[in-house]
Amino acid sequence: MALFGNAIIKTRVQKALFKSANKPGFRKKKDPLNSIQETLHEFSFAEFSSAVEMLQAAKRRDSKDAKMAFGFVKHALDEYRHTAIFRSIIEVLKKQQGRTKCETRFIPSLTIKKGYINPNSFLFDKFSLNRFSVFIGVNEGAAHKLFLDLRGKLALHNNKELMVLQKDSIHLEQVLKKIQQDFDVILGDEARHAQFALGYARKKIAPRRLKRMIFFEKVSSKIRTLYAHQAPLNRGIAATIYIFVISLTWPLKFFVRVPDRESQNLLDPIKSKLML
Repeated sequence: MALFGNAIIKTRVQKALFKSANKPGFRKKKDPLNSIQETLHEFSFAEFSSAVEMLQAAKRRDSKDAKMAFGFVKHALDEYRHTAIFRSIIEVLKKQQGRTKCETRFIPSLTIKKGYINPNSFLFDKFSLNRFSVFIGVNEGAAHKLFLDLRGKLALHNNKELMVLQKDSIHLEQVLKKIQQDFDVILGDEARHAQFALGYARKKIAPRRLKRMIFFEKVSSKIRTLYAHQAPLNRGIAATIYIFVISLTWPLKFFVRVPDRESQNLLDPIKSKLML
């Protein structure tokens, strides 16, 4: 994620904020457990970021509408719980696997480095309340579909290759049942969040305008997701640009004369003053 090339291409598209995290890996048949852990790792960052955004919204709204602010706090608590659920699933899969080849340490500050959060521009500060409600409603609905799909991919009949039979270890079939129960909790929360947000929007926004706003947010979400999926291509393009620039500047080294230090007295007081 943090390869040097990504620094050139990366723009602040919130990196699929509010659960549009990339799903890297259910096509990787060689190591499905690592793929699932990587996916859940990114989801945990997205959920944690959503919680922070909701707390910022509650902070801004507290003096104007305490009831709404309390709703934002409840939403944030749900997102923190989802983060904890994803982290617990990752730990369970690690134990089942015995060891992991992927990096899944959760460091909150990475939400900024990865682009999930911009502390200088929170969404509630940037959007109007009406647009914020539409944004939340659309993206929570998209998250519900995404998690429902992920739950299906973890279903027992689709994951025979995940069945790890080892002595003195929990059979993964029991683990997957528990994971699906956890996903049911998350799905219920996401559906409720979308319902509340769009319910508020319907009360405040004219039907035709609301329809256009929902369409705009859905298209924007698709673009963010597409951008996230193109990360390997973006890194490749950036690396090519770097190599091209370096190749152009390389001949300049032959035209730059570096003084011979061996013939200079580096302790000369006059020269030492020039260094200041």
